[in-house]
Amino acid sequence: MLGLKLLLFLVIAIFVAIFAMQNPTPVTIKLFAWESREISLVLVIYCSILVGFICALILASIRIVSLKRRLQKLNDYMEIKEKSTYKPGVIPK
Repeated sequence: MLGLKLLLFLVIAIFVAIFAMQNPTPVTIKLFAWESREISLVLVIYCSILVGFICALILASIRIVSLKRRLQKLNDYMEIKEKSTYKPGVIPK
């Protein structure tokens, strides 16, 4: 599965690189009241990909931390259950 994801990532990266290199024209970016000077479209594409990658990395990291906390709580719960004196099927004296 990891090999398939890596292959898909490489194919997408190659297509993005080809697309970016075929579109080197300068563009002006406008965002609300802010306006940039003319910037190469290649730079805009690569920066957009970088921002998307960083956002995905942050979201994935938050999810991983959340799952680790949940796993730790479950492990703590299981330890408490194992240490309890109650054993199914055993009648206490």
